[in-house]
Amino acid sequence: MEKRVKSWRVALEPCGDSGLIGRVPNPRLVKWVTEGRNMTRDKQRSRLYRAERQCGLQVEKSKLEPMTIGECQKFVNKVLERKAVKDIKHLGKFHPVLNQGILVEAGKGGGYATYRYGRRIISLGVWARQPFILLHEIAHHLAPSYVNHGPEFASIFLKLTRQVLGKEAEEKLLASYALNGVQVIGKNGKPRKARCPKSQKAWLEETKWLIQSRKNLERGLVEVSNDE
Repeated sequence: MEKRVKSWRVALEPCGDSGLIGRVPNPRLVKWVTEGRNMTRDKQRSRLYRAERQCGLQVEKSKLEPMTIGECQKFVNKVLERKAVKDIKHLGKFHPVLNQGILVEAGKGGGYATYRYGRRIISLGVWARQPFILLHEIAHHLAPSYVNHGPEFASIFLKLTRQVLGKEAEEKLLASYALNGVQVIGKNGKPRKARCPKSQKAWLEETKWLIQSRKNLERGLVEVSNDE
């Protein structure tokens, strides 16, 4: 059974015109949680972030030529205009993201990307101004806010990757999902662990071997250090 949220810090749901509800308990949010909405812990966040790093679609900082904010805004607009995006199941024709779009703005510092669900805003640090990270932030706006990085989010992110970056990129991300135990939504509408596509099985086995070899090496170094 999913665990209920115990911290107000992760309860991020738009309420009226005030944007995201953050650390301070709000009466409307209390009602929203107690009425039985599936507000759960962000249990697979670290798995999904690790999968993103390992799939090879995220450009390293040292090799990145960041997009401008204007280019990022055009990219987001084009993604939202795609028919495949509009066909995502839970999105109705009156969904605010599809009707009013998402605003892209410059974030503070050089690194992070953040989204503000209630205000339809994506804030981007310099290194985050690249297509793959933008797709991640768009997926947050298209998924219900209470799913965090859960199976629904992972599935939408995967679909956006295929539509924008192509089938090969989707298969790389899916294989990395499988490697890290990321859950997606299956054809029956229920969460299940991602399965590696045939085209990426060689990569999966090689990556598993490299990870295990690194662990063995680190274990050996620790044992040698302890013996000394």
